[in-house]
Amino acid sequence: MTRLPDWRSRLAAYLAAARARPFRYGTHDCATFAAGVVAAVTGIDPIAALGIRYTTFAGGRRALRARGYPDHIAVVRERFAAIPVAFARLGDLAVLDTNRGPALAVVGGAELLAPAPERGLVAIQLDLATTAFRV
Repeated sequence: MTRLPDWRSRLAAYLAAARARPFRYGTHDCATFAAGVVAAVTGIDPIAALGIRYTTFAGGRRALRARGYPDHIAVVRERFAAIPVAFARLGDLAVLDTNRGPALAVVGGAELLAPAPERGLVAIQLDLATTAFRV
């Protein structure tokens, strides 16, 4: 995928809108947030073709497994090149370990950004990422 010429302004607009959205599985969770960032930066929604619909964490996992993916990270790994976290740049994707398993975040400069239940869009230390993917 290639970044659009105006990707920075598109990313800024997407992040501003995402800050106001409540966390909701299937519409504004770590996977849909990351896909929205990729769409803003490249013009291509990387998960639209999967046609996945879900409203719970378990429902999302079932939908992915039905399409041959063990989890949402496998979808990212299939579509983007892994890079060292130290080389991640604005708009790239990253993986964090959480108490519910791996979560996707987006590199927002010196920090990671991710939607969190009851907390909105949160900033997380970049060095907490275990893997990064070039967008």
